[in-house]
Amino acid sequence: MLQRMKHWISRALSPAPADVPPADAIAGEVQRAAASWEALGKHDPLWAIVSVPDKQGNRWDVGEFFANGALEVQHALNALKAAGIALPAGRALDFGCGVGRLTQALALRFAEVDGVDISASMIEQARGYNRHGERVRYHQSAAERLPFDDGTFDFVFSKIVLQHVAVELQKAYVREFFRVVRPGGLVLFQTMSKTISIEGSHFESPVETPGGTFTIDMNTFPRHEVEQTIAAAGGRLRHVFSDGGGGDVFESLFFAAER
Repeated sequence: MLQRMKHWISRALSPAPADVPPADAIAGEVQRAAASWEALGKHDPLWAIVSVPDKQGNRWDVGEFFANGALEVQHALNALKAAGIALPAGRALDFGCGVGRLTQALALRFAEVDGVDISASMIEQARGYNRHGERVRYHQSAAERLPFDDGTFDFVFSKIVLQHVAVELQKAYVREFFRVVRPGGLVLFQTMSKTISIEGSHFESPVETPGGTFTIDMNTFPRHEVEQTIAAAGGRLRHVFSDGGGGDVFESLFFAAER
């Protein structure tokens, strides 16, 4: 696993004003994240996705970048296999697909794969990197609700995505995972559950772009709250495992659950 390093600044996440409905607060967080990732997608997309220090400044080799994605998908699927969880066949969703780093790897195992991302600039590049023709489709969606019908997918996958938005929006997206997966389908997603060596639950890493200063945010989503959200959405938790992606700063956990 490649080490991802950023300069994290702990921030107190300001609560929404009392007169702002929760739905409006979530919509505001979607807009914030969309603006940040649109700018990052235009400026230094591969490094924004996998922030290895010596790759900043558009220094990622594209082949190495996608090979790293294939290894990460394999690592996650091996953990499922070790836990005795069968991988479904059919159609998969890569949530927060960016330029398609994990989508392309999933296309080696599924008949159809859809990638969805909040950034139009990321999606445009993902389509250019696609090597699997019409079996892979990419969608831009800057909304709380995903642009798919109920029960569309056999498998939903997400890695290094949820942690970049506020917890209430993370919860909304987890609920969406279980809406768009079919009954009996499998959802596998990762987020940061807690800090290890620093204090706080909301962090920002500023990035200078031609369009201004934007932040890559990190928000911890406590394990017990994740499990409560899964259960409330109709999911049955099958397995929880660490992927080590948080280094010695954050605890990074994968959650595997069936609908």
